[in-house]
Amino acid sequence: MGKIILTINKADYTIACTDGEEDHVRQLGALLNDKVAIFARQFPHAEDSLLLIMAGLMILDEKKALMETSSLTPQDIEQLTRRLEKATHTIEALQHVVKNSP
Repeated sequence: MGKIILTINKADYTIACTDGEEDHVRQLGALLNDKVAIFARQFPHAEDSLLLIMAGLMILDEKKALMETSSLTPQDIEQLTRRLEKATHTIEALQHVVKNSP
């Protein structure tokens, strides 16, 4: 079993992985760190756990959108637009909560 260290939002995490999968896990870690960085800039005082949850949700939403867009119809586009608007409102609400937190 291999072990690697991933740095996510300037914190180091030791991760176990199958031998030979180290580079793949590092690439996934870099993707996660990029997503966390987006939220860390928007919410500089948010805890790492919240940033990781938000990044995970973003990645899953992107995956779901890609799966749904394999054959786009006008209804699909309308649905994706509504989901993006909802996600934007959620992020704005979270930003307001974080800014007003002690």
